Amino acid sequence: MRSIPISNPEKPLATIVILFNKERFTEMIQNIQSAQYGSIFILDQDNNTLASTASFHLSDILQVDELSDSDNMLVKGKGKDSLIISYTKSDVSKLKYVSIVRREIVMEKSEFTEKLMIASIILCLIFGGAVSVLLTWRNYNPVRNLIRIVQNGKIKNSYDRSGNEYQFIYEAIQDALQEKEKISLKLKQQSSVVRADFLQKLIKGKFGNISVHHNAFHALDMQFISGDFIVVLLSIEDKGKLISLGIGDDFEAKSKLPSLVITNVFEELLGQRYKNFVTAIDEKIVFLVNLQDPEAVDHVQELVHITEELQRFFGEYYNMILTVSISDAHTGIHGMQEAYQEAVEALEYKLIAGNGKIISFHSLKYNVRDYIYPLEKEQKLVNCIKSGEFEKGKQLLDDIIRSNFIDGTPTAEMTRYFMFDLASTIVKTVKEISAAEPVEKLFECETIAELQAEITNTLSSVCKRIQSKAGNRSYELSRSIIEFVNSHYGDVTLNVAMIAENLGITPSYMSKLFKEQTGETLPDYINKVRLEKAKVLLREEKLNISDAAVKVGYLNSNALIRSFKKYEGVTPGKYKE
Repeated sequence: MRSIPISNPEKPLATIVILFNKERFTEMIQNIQSAQYGSIFILDQDNNTLASTASFHLSDILQVDELSDSDNMLVKGKGKDSLIISYTKSDVSKLKYVSIVRREIVMEKSEFTEKLMIASIILCLIFGGAVSVLLTWRNYNPVRNLIRIVQNGKIKNSYDRSGNEYQFIYEAIQDALQEKEKISLKLKQQSSVVRADFLQKLIKGKFGNISVHHNAFHALDMQFISGDFIVVLLSIEDKGKLISLGIGDDFEAKSKLPSLVITNVFEELLGQRYKNFVTAIDEKIVFLVNLQDPEAVDHVQELVHITEELQRFFGEYYNMILTVSISDAHTGIHGMQEAYQEAVEALEYKLIAGNGKIISFHSLKYNVRDYIYPLEKEQKLVNCIKSGEFEKGKQLLDDIIRSNFIDGTPTAEMTRYFMFDLASTIVKTVKEISAAEPVEKLFECETIAELQAEITNTLSSVCKRIQSKAGNRSYELSRSIIEFVNSHYGDVTLNVAMIAENLGITPSYMSKLFKEQTGETLPDYINKVRLEKAKVLLREEKLNISDAAVKVGYLNSNALIRSFKKYEGVTPGKYKE
């Protein structure tokens, strides 16, 4: 029964009555699956049983007072015979609903689920273990093969089976990477060597007609920014204090240090406007300078300024002496080769300019002619040495050198011939007078200035030794003989007896004395003086053989011809040609 409206139970308008069909209710309850295994009781507000599906009374199991006002659950009994009692109360109808089920019925599905979970876990463990073994075997095979490959390779340590495979592989990879880095470094070093060798052959013209876009340039990392080039040639005259060798130092490695340092500093000074490629030829550093904008500035003059800064830096900090030559700008591969030849030719000019200079090919002004070294001056220089006249000999030496370089210069080739000829005169004269002064250094001089200084030192030493004998009568007599011959060589009657008579000594004594002092016989000396004078007359004054013979004291041309053949190895006519 229920009064309506529900919201105002004090003044009900009507009462709804629902008749409860106990049989129908019982039938419906029994159709519920969960009720088939237990019993259900419906209690009213006073705990009286309104309906039940059980064949027993609720009071047989529990006291009604045990049911609290809220939803709850009770367990009665122990073990398999225990009962699980659950109940709930309706706030609307004020009825209580009690369900009683045997514990084994309630726990049947839980136990089944537990067994199913345990079986599933066991199956998962078995299946997972099998799969793990399979996957481990499958995945470890590559690791084992990798270890075998690594172990068969060239590695530092052998594999210990009790160790960590991955640590072994890690160490092997580390060793391989370090080895790779070393090999890469060596390849890089070899690459620079190959590039330098290629560049050396390229500028010497050994590759024929190739383009600046040839694949070889890309392979050697030689990308040009333009087709215009200048060659800068650098010679290290004095390495100064850049190299200081200690005990156990690698001489070969340290000897390359100056070139490496100079190259780095030069590239730094060039900056971004130029691209530089370097090699070494004949102990000279060759810089192939690629011009970015050939028409923008005077690149030769700018390179002169850059190399001046280079010279100043190494001279100030390392006491190094650098000689630099700079070619003109040229285009293409043939231009490289032409620029190199110009730089070589300009560098040879240091014979005249001296070491430590910057020589541009553009500034050279060659006087294309033979060098000037007349026989008359050569004879005078020889006489000055033999007579011990240092000041006169030095002045004559200075005049000979000045006359060759006062108005332009001979070519480098002619300059070398001149240096050799001048050095030969000094060496020959010193040997003739049996002087002990060392003269081998004369042929080691690299410049005219060095040769002039070395000859001056030799002149000074020889003349001092000769002058120290000035008080000796033998020296005075030999000097008098030389002066007499040089004054009377044109006299046909000049001979040993005539000279002895004029000097007031015996011919035999005079001949012996002269031989001791000069190292040659007096007749040979007279003939040599006459021949030197005849050479001047034949070549410079263009006299014929007969006239030249009479002027130098020979009776006829036959006498001159015989002397020429004896002392010079050729006839006067052949010499004149």
